[in-house]
Amino acid sequence: MNTIKWIPLCALLAACSSAQAPSEPIAVNAAVRLLGQNATAYGAVLVEVKDLKVTAGARQLTVKAGDAKLDLAKANQAWLAGTVAIPAGVDQIHVSLQLDNFGGYETATAAGDIDARSAPIQFDTSVQWLMARNMATIRLDVGTSLVAYRDDTRVLMPKLDVAY
Repeated sequence: MNTIKWIPLCALLAACSSAQAPSEPIAVNAAVRLLGQNATAYGAVLVEVKDLKVTAGARQLTVKAGDAKLDLAKANQAWLAGTVAIPAGVDQIHVSLQLDNFGGYETATAAGDIDARSAPIQFDTSVQWLMARNMATIRLDVGTSLVAYRDDTRVLMPKLDVAY
């Protein structure tokens, strides 16, 4: 007899626990892209995205991962690092893109490792700047960013700008 009373209560609790809190309105879903430029000396510049973090003040924003493996020697390919959901009311964001520790390169005469353990690529931007195209493109100057360290190793010392 007591079992019959518990069935409706269990059903009510299950319904309440599966209900999701209402999400806050999103002002823009903005793409963060990475484009290699000035890479004519390279046949391939292979790196991987380790992490993309976007914050608004102390608040971490939701990021959906994009392309994990990138070839920055492809001049006309702005690789999708990720997409960030920016809530309404946020005016300024901080973007931090960390590449994986090591990658690889190939030229017409050599091939070797890329040491990408440098500090993350970071920038602050106004959300208003993202609104026109819903994206920010990090334009990395590959030719001056890959510095010879040993015969077969290049160290990534990012020289870049950001386009909106």
